[in-house]
Amino acid sequence: MKKKLLLKRAKLYRNLARLFLMPAFICVLLSMFASVPLFGCSIPVFKYALQAWQPGRYEIAVFYKKTLSESDNLLVKTLDAYETSGKANVTIRTVDITQKMDETTNSIWRSIKPAKLPVMAVFYPFIVFEGELSKNDEPAVWLSDLTEQNIKLVMDSPVRREIARQILNEVSIVWLLVESGDKKKDAAAEKTLKTEISILEKNIVLPEPNEFDYPYTDNSKIKFTLSVIKVSRRDVNEKFLVNSVLNSTKLISSKDIEKIKDPVVFPIFGQGRVFYPLIGVNISPDGIRETAEFIAGPCSCTVKEQNPGIDLLMNMKWESIIASAPVIEKKPPLKSISDFTDSVKKQEVTADAEAGQSRLDVNTGKSDNLFRNVIYLILGLAVAAFAWYIFHIVMSKKTPVVSPRGEFGINKRKTSHSKKSLRKRGKLRIKNK
Repeated sequence: MKKKLLLKRAKLYRNLARLFLMPAFICVLLSMFASVPLFGCSIPVFKYALQAWQPGRYEIAVFYKKTLSESDNLLVKTLDAYETSGKANVTIRTVDITQKMDETTNSIWRSIKPAKLPVMAVFYPFIVFEGELSKNDEPAVWLSDLTEQNIKLVMDSPVRREIARQILNEVSIVWLLVESGDKKKDAAAEKTLKTEISILEKNIVLPEPNEFDYPYTDNSKIKFTLSVIKVSRRDVNEKFLVNSVLNSTKLISSKDIEKIKDPVVFPIFGQGRVFYPLIGVNISPDGIRETAEFIAGPCSCTVKEQNPGIDLLMNMKWESIIASAPVIEKKPPLKSISDFTDSVKKQEVTADAEAGQSRLDVNTGKSDNLFRNVIYLILGLAVAAFAWYIFHIVMSKKTPVVSPRGEFGINKRKTSHSKKSLRKRGKLRIKNK
């Protein structure tokens, strides 16, 4: 009878320990992770990309033989100024072909085969690794003589300025339509695109914000607007832009530029981020809608490189302009994107005040999360301590176990008594008998 009572008590203690250990474990987990913003946040992709995804740097390699002339040195300094000032997302590198080159650089040099030197070669940012030149199996975005005119074509263009202006005026997606030259195909693509985006602007619903989202994204104040910009493949001023986006289709969809005879649409958002293109028959209501829904959908809030797309080379200080003036007026027309900076300075006082209020709101939210997590942690530790007491203290003193042979005795793994003390107790029992 006594054995049965002890067994029931042992079973009760075990169940109590298990009952309290689980909520203790949950409370500790909550205290660890509750204040961290969830990666599956509700910030729209286009908004998060504008605020957080800095464009990758294109690498410009200038190949020359032995020495550069005085005029060429000045041109290299002009290129260097774009990098050092942060005006454009570029990295400049000079390569003397008479010096020993690493395997990658040598392979690229052999693949270029320029008619004369010096030559300027431009490579995508996502195929540049830790300062090394681009992989030799990928084409250069641009290859030309080192001239002032070519530098201007690479660094800036009217269409790229217009794309930046519209994005800074809160256009969510700029659809860049690269015309094929076939007027009938181009007109049909433009009509389909404009018809569908007018529907999407009314029907796309942005994700509902949640408490873990970053404070600068109030989805209720975000407008989902779309626009279309056309560019001709024959436009001399846009030669670099057309080459860079069409070359990217070779990397994305394995199509050579020469084979692309249809119009191509490139969705552009954020800080000049180019998403997967729609080519020819894929410029359809379904294709446009699916692309728009993804870019307007909730962002995973991960690093940019884990998301599809490439970055445009643009003469733009995105970070400083976005932080000071998220909305830029349409007029007057810009001569260059850097002209935004002058108009931004006038709004610094208002922007600083708003930023200060935003930081205040952020700190308040963080304090609330900290207090809540401290409570979770205290509760978790208290419940865990109680469960530990039941399982290791109470059971070690009073809990019997049944051996594989069915013998009733003390759980030696739980007891704190030594073998010597047990032998003494046995001798005392014999003497008492």
